[in-house]
Amino acid sequence: MSEITGKDTKSMLEHLTEEISGLDRSGLRNLIRGLVDRITLDPATLCCRIDYRLQVISGQKSGDKMASPGGVEPPLPP
Repeated sequence: MSEITGKDTKSMLEHLTEEISGLDRSGLRNLIRGLVDRITLDPATLCCRIDYRLQVISGQKSGDKMASPGGVEPPLPP
């Protein structure tokens, strides 16, 4: 597995900024559902961990959990 560099992070954030600029509330919600894999809250400490699905624009994968190419996946069932 390759490491994510500062350049990769900058590229991902630039792409995300372009993608969210025209989205309404529903579109933003769907985008977040596509980016977030899991949220874990420790009830004892109230510490929160957010696991993301990321795609490095340079073509290198950050792992096996990848967002869809459009960045938005269909809504998850309730």
